[in-house]
Amino acid sequence: MKSHSKLSQLFLVLALLLSHTMCAVVAAGYTNMCWGIRYACYSAPASTAFLPVIPYSIGILVCLGLALVFRRR
Repeated sequence: MKSHSKLSQLFLVLALLLSHTMCAVVAAGYTNMCWGIRYACYSAPASTAFLPVIPYSIGILVCLGLALVFRRR
């Protein structure tokens, strides 16, 4: 019983870490793209910096799903 509670908390913490990491990665990528577009003649739009959101959000959803499963047991 206690191990399920600990696993639930572990997956909640992992989801939180993933969300904070995602924000840092996307912010750094966006600022890099804006700089590159202005000064280095990048041809891709700045919105391509948001592409890492897809795998991060999948990981966050998986962690939250596992936390919910272990919370109910």
